[in-house]
Amino acid sequence: MTVSAKLCLHDVVEARMLEVFGRPANTVTDHSHWMLSAGLEASALSAHLVLDGTADRPTLLLFDPVNRHGEEVLSKTVVTKPEDIEDALEAIKSRLKHRNKA
Repeated sequence: MTVSAKLCLHDVVEARMLEVFGRPANTVTDHSHWMLSAGLEASALSAHLVLDGTADRPTLLLFDPVNRHGEEVLSKTVVTKPEDIEDALEAIKSRLKHRNKA
């Protein structure tokens, strides 16, 4: 895969994340950061989702300090092909949906 193809994949991931999660809270160069609360009360800790814009391949990092189901606090998903995008986003949405349940 060429560098330009990888950059295109990053753009596809970023566009899909904008559709699903809206505008990021912060963007620095090719690194975008979303703060996600999934409807939790205002005082709850947000989950933080980062799209890493490395030239190699897009990487999604999710830091979720609410760890009620034995999940890792930090998860990393590397997107290597367009088919990976929806699975990664569904996993993130599912985690956010269940993070506030006891």
